[in-house]
Amino acid sequence: MQTLPQTGSCAVRIEINGRLAGAAESFQAKAIQSVYPIEEVGSDLPAAAIPGQTLHRVTLKRIQLLESDQRIDFYGLSDFTLTIQRGKERVIYSGCEWDEITETIAAGHSFTDSMTFTARSRIRGMAERRI
Repeated sequence: MQTLPQTGSCAVRIEINGRLAGAAESFQAKAIQSVYPIEEVGSDLPAAAIPGQTLHRVTLKRIQLLESDQRIDFYGLSDFTLTIQRGKERVIYSGCEWDEITETIAAGHSFTDSMTFTARSRIRGMAERRI
């Protein structure tokens, strides 16, 4: 049985492509939407704005991976699904590509300081189980 690493009382459970990967102390999510102005001939101001594609930028901090022979290689991930669970809340990001990874190895412990990635879609719901 795999157990989550201890990251404090604010642990966020992380699954990659449906497999438990570890936990993070925190995460930050930001939605970014493209907006296109509609120009009107003869006017200095746009007549309207049309929403475009929405992307989701997610940053996980102080990630501790499961101790396992089948650890997930973050650097090899592309077009992956990330599930984040904290308590009863569960958010699934799909179509993910990583942007930035920062790692630290100190005193025999390895953890990822932070990982930032961009996702094409986001679904929010309730978890089936607690951390």
